[in-house]
Amino acid sequence: MDMGRTDERTLRRRLERVEALHAGATTSGEREAAARARERLLDRIAVVRANDPVARFCAEHVAALGVAPAPPHPPAAIPSVDEVLLVLDRWAWGTWDRRAVHAWAAAVVDRVTLPDDPGDAGSVVAEVLLQLASLHLVRLSQRDLPRVRDFLLGGDWTAWFALVEEASSRRARRAG
Repeated sequence: MDMGRTDERTLRRRLERVEALHAGATTSGEREAAARARERLLDRIAVVRANDPVARFCAEHVAALGVAPAPPHPPAAIPSVDEVLLVLDRWAWGTWDRRAVHAWAAAVVDRVTLPDDPGDAGSVVAEVLLQLASLHLVRLSQRDLPRVRDFLLGGDWTAWFALVEEASSRRARRAG
């Protein structure tokens, strides 16, 4: 039996347990710890896969055959409200700075399929993701986080657009 595969299976079982812990977390500290553990496990899985001799052999063989690469993976699922709240908590606590939040949101937006209609499931999360991915353009700040949380949990589009307008006007005043 290939040890690389055994390691990956073991890591994936651990990942399932960590994700269950995250889903059942009752405090933001528990969610934070589970999220960090998840990130470490995903990094480890990537290393194990990169060092897997069977995967390397297959990739080299396919490349030698001149076969077109496999199609891209299907889009990832949009993050949950809890996942976005965790990122906002990291920003509020100073664990992540504005650039880290922007980089995370931009990466998520690049790999998910965003809903088309404001009434669709996930549209509130998608809206927050888009604004966080635009932090270099929109001056949302840590002091706005309670209002962002309120929008994520309540979906009040009027209040959200008022916040985005305020943040945009801050940028205009700053540029002027």
